[in-house]
Formats: sequence, structure tokens, C-alpha cells
Amino acid sequence: MQAPVMLVIRKENSLFKDSPKLKGLRCRWFTTSGLLQEAVFNTMDLKLVE
Repeated sequence: MQAPVMLVIRKENSLFKDSPKLKGLRCRWFTTSGLLQEAVFNTMDLKLVE
């Protein structure tokens, strides 16, 4: 499976103030047809590309 190279925009936290837990990382990427996509991913699902 081919995974796109993504740009991390910001950290997303849960909305509950009594337990500020990390929800994931908001990422953006372009599809093969040039459409901009955006979603929140768990940190365990992402791999750092240098």
C-alpha cells in the first residue's frame, strides 16, 4: 500500500478540559489527482520521513 507524504499541521487535544489528552496529529497531503486532504491520525499510525 502506498502512503502519501504528509505535512503535520498541529497537535489535536481532546475537548474535555478535565483530561487534556492528545487526540492525534492533524495532517495535510495531496492526492495523486492534486486534491488537498486533511485528517487527524494517531501518532502510532505515522512514520517520520527525513
